[in-house]
Amino acid sequence: WPWEVMAAAAARLEYRNAFILAPMVRIGTLPSRLLNLRYGADIVYSEELIDHKLVACQRVENAALESVDFVAPDGKVVFRTCAEEKKRVVLQMGTCSPTRALAVARLVEHDVAGIDINMGCPKDFSIKGGMGAALLKQPDTAAAIIQTLADNIKTVPITCKIRLFPTFPETLAFAQRMVAAGAAAIAVHARLTAQRPREPVTPEQLEFVRGLAAQLPVPVIANGFSLDLKTHADLLAARTASGCTSLMVARAAQWNPSIFRPAGLLPIDEVAREYLALAARWDNEFGNTKFCLLQLLHDSLDSTRGEAVLAAKDFPEMFEIMGTTYTPPPAAPASPPAKRVCVRDDGVVEASVPYDPRLHPGIINPKTALGAVCRARAAPIPAYEAFERPIDRRFLAVCTALDGRYASTVPQPSKKYAEQAAAAACLAALGIVRADGTIDEVALRVQTVRSE
Repeated sequence: WPWEVMAAAAARLEYRNAFILAPMVRIGTLPSRLLNLRYGADIVYSEELIDHKLVACQRVENAALESVDFVAPDGKVVFRTCAEEKKRVVLQMGTCSPTRALAVARLVEHDVAGIDINMGCPKDFSIKGGMGAALLKQPDTAAAIIQTLADNIKTVPITCKIRLFPTFPETLAFAQRMVAAGAAAIAVHARLTAQRPREPVTPEQLEFVRGLAAQLPVPVIANGFSLDLKTHADLLAARTASGCTSLMVARAAQWNPSIFRPAGLLPIDEVAREYLALAARWDNEFGNTKFCLLQLLHDSLDSTRGEAVLAAKDFPEMFEIMGTTYTPPPAAPASPPAKRVCVRDDGVVEASVPYDPRLHPGIINPKTALGAVCRARAAPIPAYEAFERPIDRRFLAVCTALDGRYASTVPQPSKKYAEQAAAAACLAALGIVRADGTIDEVALRVQTVRSE
């Protein structure tokens, strides 16, 4: 079995006898993960992060926060982690491509304890993109993803999270295929793809899970039992009933992370205030913080306080409603601006300028502005060559204008946008486009005055 080759990596993160925070969209951000760890979770998963988004990110060491950030070209933090969770956080990836999955894994492998492939999400977005539960119907692709990662990533274990098939033999065959490809552990959501979380796990489905645990040579992690989980004692009972070595908890932890405490649940107000303190410390995005807080307060959203939290416009207001004081996160030290324009070895002038159509609501955009500059100088009209990056299916372009060639380093979602970004790069070199991609209209007028 190739899983034996993974033993050294798997030993770094112990999947046996563990209580685990499940991957949950918008819940599995850094403050929530840390809170669950502090309350007793052994392992925490990130929310599902899509390979297309991650592969375009840059790894940034945030000295002010003491975090490691994976930052998208638009400046948004896609994934933030820190030393406290490094040995116990698993990044869950949504992917249908072994190539992109490997690129992402190489980007994050030294900052996480494990990498998991989502093979169970039933949402339309995932399935239409060939990800999540769609991989259950594409075992060759699923196995290729696992094997590519297992063969090339030796620093951390590779795992996957699946759902049940209609029959046990189908379920077992798929799981065995993933183990043979190199999966160091299998998490199984004890429902079919079409079932929703509100539907209870049936006795037959429980037997499917128990069968996997008995027949697979790697740890099996049971998931899908939150309807029955109210206390820490329930976690112990569910793990025993599943026959699995470990239990993964989703909604029960979303509503009260202190369910992981052997000493018992804490009052939800105390949990909420601890969560808010972590959200402030790690500069968590306001919208995400508010969403997670509302999950903690889910039983009292129709109360006066619940309605006030729903209406809160900023951190100080939200903290005051919850009876605590907002302390801003550490400020980043001032640093000189990065050089925006440089010349590549092939002579192309590069500029790290974005293109956002919302910044150009009128008829003036980078291409029309550059065209005006060329006309004013009696120069040939600009020519554009756009191409798709295979790694993430985003686009870059080169603009030939004014006796030079120009390109933006910021990948775009379409060829048209890539051409606009390339034009913006040329304008940046001329001092017409600012660092944020907006056009300096005064500078443009100066450059388009025709010579007499």
